Parts: sequence; C-alpha cells; structure tokens
Amino acid sequence: MGIQALSLVTMIAIQAGCVAGGLWSRVPKLRELDEVRKIALVRVSEAKIGHKMVELNVPGLLMCYIAPSDLSSEITKMWLGSFVMRTKSQTPKKDRLAHIIEEKVKAQLSGSNPAVLVVYDRFSTPESTEQMFNEKEIELVVGAFRNLAGVILVSPFNSWDQLPPKRADKNGRSFVEYSLQDGECEKCVIWKNIMVDHQSLIEPVIDCLLSSPANLAKLFA
Repeated sequence: MGIQALSLVTMIAIQAGCVAGGLWSRVPKLRELDEVRKIALVRVSEAKIGHKMVELNVPGLLMCYIAPSDLSSEITKMWLGSFVMRTKSQTPKKDRLAHIIEEKVKAQLSGSNPAVLVVYDRFSTPESTEQMFNEKEIELVVGAFRNLAGVILVSPFNSWDQLPPKRADKNGRSFVEYSLQDGECEKCVIWKNIMVDHQSLIEPVIDCLLSSPANLAKLFA
C-alpha cells in the first residue's frame, strides 16, 4: 500500500503533462487511497487548465504540490518529482503479544470455566524469549480476563545441547526450559492472573511442561 501511494499522485500528474511532489504523513488505508486518487484527478486538472501550481492537501495524511511541466520551477526543488512517507516503526513484541492475547481470549474463551492460553512464537530468538521473562505488563492484560488463568509463551528452537528441565520464578512469573526429541528445545514464559487465584490450574500445567521430556522419552523408548 505504501509503494502504491508514493507513485499515485506522480503517475496521475505525468499522464496529464504535470509534475508533482510532497509528503505522506503515514501509509494510507485503501479507502483513503481511493479518496486521494479522486482529489488528485481534480487538482491535476486545475493545474493544467489554469496553467499554475496547485496544492493538494488531505489534512493529517498528504501535502503535495502539482504544476504543469513547464512550470516545474515553481515547486520547491526538494519536492520536485519526489514523495516521501513516514513509515510505522515495528510494534514492540510485548504489544504484539498483548494484542494476540486479547484477540484469542475474546474469540476462544467464551465460557465461564478458567483456561490457559498458549501462544507459540517460532520467530524469536531464545535470548529475546528470556528477555520477555522480565516483561511485567503482560500480567495486566491477563488480569483483565477473570477466567484466564494464565498465558504461556512458547518459543521452540533447535540446539545441539541438551537442556535439562529448569524452572525459575520472579514476581509471580515463571520461566521454564527443556529439551525435546531430535534436538528441539523450548523456552516458555508464563504470566499468571494476578487478580484471580487460578494456581490450582496453572501450576499443574507448568509441571506438565517440565515433565514432558521424561514422558516423551518413555513414549519413544
């Protein structure tokens, strides 16, 4: 969408024998892009028929200049034939996780019985998963759902080294790591509900994670 927006006004201007340049404050939505296209057609026509430079301004989204090619000097040199756009920075991992929790709980946890939500993250490094163990704000998201006992963030990865089952606890959060079959390992961060006591549900789940390597070994023995 961003690339399409950057060339939109330029192409409309060129087709009418004009030049254009300016800035986008952000990547537009599809609806906004259609609106800009309609406005750009009108403003380009005004520039050509009136043989003058005109402004195209969609407040908070787009500001640019359009002029017939033989009046290109009327457009400030830094904008002539050039469009720039502010891009959105990557959303922090904690915010992405919070959004996923809210979406999945509202879609899947409709009953009154408490449950545990498991989120798999196959793209983060083991180090970044360990850093999430220090992230307290996820507890605020979990605590807003009365029947959400906890959230487990599971990060699988491959390792030549065998990781013996290990658990660490910090301010109500838990971190576990262990090795599975065929060199696969998992690091997990567990955030518990700090508003409602669901210990009787979440603790057996953590114990199950820690004992899973031994249970799998017995299964494949």
